Amino acid sequence: MNSPKLDTGMTAVYWDTNGNEIRQYNEGVLNTVFVYNDWYDYIASTESFATDNTTSKWANAVTADGSYWVWIPRYAYSIGTGYHTNTSSPIHIEFMKGITQETALGTIIINSSLGQENFNIHPAFRYNDGTEKMLSGIWVAKYEMSNNGTKAVSVPGASSWKNISIANCFTNSLSINLGLNSHLIKNSEWGAVAYLAQSKYGRNGVQTSWSDDYITGGIAEESTTGNNYGIFDMNGGLWEYVAAGLNSNVENTFGSANAKYYEGYSSYGDRYGDAVFETSSSSSDSTSWHSGRSRFISSGSSFFRRGYNDCLVASLFAFNSDDGGAYDSISFRSVLWGAL
Repeated sequence: MNSPKLDTGMTAVYWDTNGNEIRQYNEGVLNTVFVYNDWYDYIASTESFATDNTTSKWANAVTADGSYWVWIPRYAYSIGTGYHTNTSSPIHIEFMKGITQETALGTIIINSSLGQENFNIHPAFRYNDGTEKMLSGIWVAKYEMSNNGTKAVSVPGASSWKNISIANCFTNSLSINLGLNSHLIKNSEWGAVAYLAQSKYGRNGVQTSWSDDYITGGIAEESTTGNNYGIFDMNGGLWEYVAAGLNSNVENTFGSANAKYYEGYSSYGDRYGDAVFETSSSSSDSTSWHSGRSRFISSGSSFFRRGYNDCLVASLFAFNSDDGGAYDSISFRSVLWGAL
């Protein structure tokens, strides 16, 4: 597995058995209590599918502004019986060696397309700025973003930032940390978290508990690992805008210079890895895994939102369309690539 990439201003963090937070550095001073081997451990469940796994410790880090981020290492995946149905199934995952085509188990990955049992390197770990380039992993905001009065931050116990348009979600995400390539989470990056959470390295097919408020964080069962080490607020709480929409709209809204930070669609079956076509049976109603909403974008509602704020159709796999406006039911989440 690719080790977490700590850039300047990032500090590793974990929690001891009493729930106390242990940081690698405190105000720039090395913490002698910090034990590197306790930082993370992506533990694979050995139990049968749909038996909860709450032992995996995804790597966490804090940036200088106090924001928390969770490392999603580059991996390949395949989906079996649940592919393009409304019934969830195991997602087989193998972590990659660096930015090569080889997994840690020695499998060479050649697929890059939709298809049941296709073994794909997840597309969240590549981008194109004129040439295609690879990432060893990504840092995803641990919480929905909130407004600290100056900028967007990812911190627990705060009111989620709502009543903000998708264009402003995009702009505010870019300005979080230019040096670390901060940006609004893309659909594929949302999918990368959802697939890892569904796998034996996450909740092993158990849906995260639904959050019924708009305060970031919550109880352990609401995270993608069922403990403090996962990502929160992805099921319930507020909808979240992602940097994805119809091809005809995304460039005008986000700008051609930022093309590596957003994804355009022309149809429901356009992409893989995004927890849309692969994990739903139709582009309407509520046919996503774990009974999530499944409404694809259209000309009048051309941007994606994910997660949902209604317990009946909320899911990590839920997707819906929107016009990109500012509403009190929609927030957002950011991602760091680190220095490239």
